[in-house]
Amino acid sequence: MFLLFACATTTTPDVVDDSLHPCNVDSGDQDVRLYENDGQLVVAWDSDELWSVAVTTPSVKIGGFGRLESGAAHWAIGGRDFSELLVSPVFYGTTPAEADDYSAYMGGDASELDPERCYEVQVSDLHHVSFGSVQFRLSELPPWR
Repeated sequence: MFLLFACATTTTPDVVDDSLHPCNVDSGDQDVRLYENDGQLVVAWDSDELWSVAVTTPSVKIGGFGRLESGAAHWAIGGRDFSELLVSPVFYGTTPAEADDYSAYMGGDASELDPERCYEVQVSDLHHVSFGSVQFRLSELPPWR
């Protein structure tokens, strides 16, 4: 079991205001595409070995075994028991049949995303060798087909 502790002070905030973040970083070797569908995020990809998808703040730092070290996670899913892979696309807040929801484990609850705030989608393949991340504002995404 992992415990997270936060201490608030009046001089140093413990949460970064990601709404001011440039929100334009795309990194890694996974081709991830993001869309908006009726105010919800849609995550799509071409790889056939994608195992996990997480929606976080850009300032997030995820350590080993999905342990959240800093920042905030909003939604996280992964292939069931490491034996099933995710099928593109996935819709924010909806856990596909082949997946398990790890949001609560990472402190998230798939709450509604603020369309003007900056978020990041992080993905990894089954062997955690190939990663990708894309930052976005929901209001700036192209519509889902």
